[in-house]
Amino acid sequence: MDTGLQQRYRTSAGYALLWYGLLAAPLAFVAHTFINYALVQEVCSNLGRYWLHAVSGIVVAATLSGSAAAWSAWQHGGRRLPDDSPDVLTRVRFLGALGLSFSALIAAVIAAQWLATLYVDPCMR
Repeated sequence: MDTGLQQRYRTSAGYALLWYGLLAAPLAFVAHTFINYALVQEVCSNLGRYWLHAVSGIVVAATLSGSAAAWSAWQHGGRRLPDDSPDVLTRVRFLGALGLSFSALIAAVIAAQWLATLYVDPCMR
């Protein structure tokens, strides 16, 4: 096993990269939902709908950055599916693959919410 990889992912920066790749998308989804619900009153009273689209764009960018972090970790781990050995390489592969798949799922949910913002009037009662 590569000792550089072990040293990189045994540091707090390496752990942060792994966990960012895993948690960026779900946290962005939660932020997207909360911010959109908070903005609807203001959008209907005096702001334009473009604020909802701006929030969605920022959230998609955050999700893509988490996907990039997970992709980077997975590439450093060898671009294979993880096995059951208890070492750093397996942990990097597992969290990278899980982060990639989880980010893809959450990105689809965020896209569905954004489509609803495009086609359904948020001020309709």
